[in-house]
Amino acid sequence: MTHSELISVGWFIAEFIMRQHLVGESDRLITYEPGMTSLPESPDIIALSKKFRLKEPSVVVECKATRTDFLKDRKKPFRIYPDKGMGLYRAYVTNPGIAMESEVPEGWLLYEVFEDGALYLKHGEQGNFYEFARNSEAEFIMYRYIQHWLDKGYEAKIPEPLDVPIHFIDRTEYMEKFRKEVE
Repeated sequence: MTHSELISVGWFIAEFIMRQHLVGESDRLITYEPGMTSLPESPDIIALSKKFRLKEPSVVVECKATRTDFLKDRKKPFRIYPDKGMGLYRAYVTNPGIAMESEVPEGWLLYEVFEDGALYLKHGEQGNFYEFARNSEAEFIMYRYIQHWLDKGYEAKIPEPLDVPIHFIDRTEYMEKFRKEVE
């Protein structure tokens, strides 16, 4: 999948995680590639609560279409020092085989997605999300940046939906699909 297609899947994941934490659609603010800010981190997708309180969840999703991009991302300062990064919950969305489980930073979820929209949680536990110490100041600046554009009448960026339905698969289905992909 292309980076743009992975963004669509990442959006789905961010919404899914926010729903798991009882943040309703009208109470969440999700955007992708929010653009240049004064912050060192500009995630592919960020989901925040419109209330923006420290106890409210936030999600950062990074989409990696290539192994090179994934490996480059691991070297960023806010990956090396996770408390400097945004997101109470964090996830990668990649094409199959891009990242090995041992390469995923502690606490991060790793979802692999196939061309038919099949989505597999390769690393982490669904529903039992690791909570990061996060850079709440950076999150607040990002929140105000997004809110500023919304106040000016712009709409939050929503990715184009995939041509196929996104659906979760279990390990057995994953192993079969991955085996076919490698052949």
